Amino acid sequence: MAKIQILNPNDQPTGKWRLINELRACLVSDDYDTLLMAVAFAKTGPLLRLNAELELWLANGKKIASIFGVNHRNTSRQALQFALENFTSAHVLFHSDDFTYHPKMYLFIGRQKCKFFIGSHNLTVGGTETNWESGTELSLNLPEDKEMFAEAMTAWDSLFAFSAQLSPELIREYQIFGKLSDETEPRRRPAAIQPADGSAAPKSAGPPRLKLKIKPPSPLPKGLFTGKSSKKVTAASKKSATQKQTPSPVSTEALVIQIVPHHNGEVFLSKIAVDQNPDFFGYPFTGRTTPKKPSNPSYPQRDPDPIVDLKIYGDSATPVVHLPRLALNTVYYETKSEIRITVPPEVVRNTPALSILVMRQAPDDSDFDYEMEVFPPTNPQFTDYLAVCNQTMPSGGSANPRRMGWL
Repeated sequence: MAKIQILNPNDQPTGKWRLINELRACLVSDDYDTLLMAVAFAKTGPLLRLNAELELWLANGKKIASIFGVNHRNTSRQALQFALENFTSAHVLFHSDDFTYHPKMYLFIGRQKCKFFIGSHNLTVGGTETNWESGTELSLNLPEDKEMFAEAMTAWDSLFAFSAQLSPELIREYQIFGKLSDETEPRRRPAAIQPADGSAAPKSAGPPRLKLKIKPPSPLPKGLFTGKSSKKVTAASKKSATQKQTPSPVSTEALVIQIVPHHNGEVFLSKIAVDQNPDFFGYPFTGRTTPKKPSNPSYPQRDPDPIVDLKIYGDSATPVVHLPRLALNTVYYETKSEIRITVPPEVVRNTPALSILVMRQAPDDSDFDYEMEVFPPTNPQFTDYLAVCNQTMPSGGSANPRRMGWL
């Protein structure tokens, strides 16, 4: 008999239940040999996080077929390219921007068992991990539940009949006509709307936010980073005409790293992180430091200083320090191969050793380059972000080496 489970929308942002974990479990299961995905919007975030399981699935002779939509530029060129290069079958369904292709179906099929996820979950990091999403999980046994299985297959076949087979030429055509997003481009915030009565916009920080602990998404696998240049472009680097960007297949949103502030205000980041994703940091730096003593060496320095919105948290969700427009001095000390930033004394005083720094690229239309949040070990968010840190940095003799990871 079919088992139907209603998915609670609150479970995904809090981490109690997440679609990506269910997809991973099905991909490694011997119960299924075919995966059919009909999804409105797709990005590479979930695909990269599931890449090892997808490779093993395909290596075992199992099949993956997809029908992605391209409405409203919510599917990326990179996601279509991934599907074209890796899936058994890749299709696109597009009629016009007036009529949106909007299903979200993940159908795992086996000889005796099937598991279907049908709801609001797009194939994005938000859709599979952090957004409020609703839907149903259906577990079928064959041939007992053959009628419900037939209904699901009819739904899939009806979409397949109106889809177009994906090809390099079709991807180029959609790109030329502006139907695809590019994951290398900085994020953009929706433009603020002025009140219709002509009154001034409120000066508050925006609409009130829910007091809910949101669990961060899972980290990008460390094996994705080869030390080659990334094609992610920061807001600062886009504004600087002197900085050149080199493409790479991995797009990142944020660096998560443990930090140890020094009494002089210096905080060490990670040259490993810079080597993995140089464009995230605007590296190589184009400026040079001016030594206090002429005999001292000059070092590469990011120029101009990136502007950051820095928040330091204590034990609660309210920042104890907020520096909304901090010019972050960033220097590469070549002799020791160290990347260091300099922060004000109030940051040092309120940041215990091995706190977590989340360094997130700001949207393209922001007047700053990074959103930076620091969570001490006593903060409720600390443990979740520490779990993102799937790489260990050189210890330098310390018994407790720092850790880092990428979102």
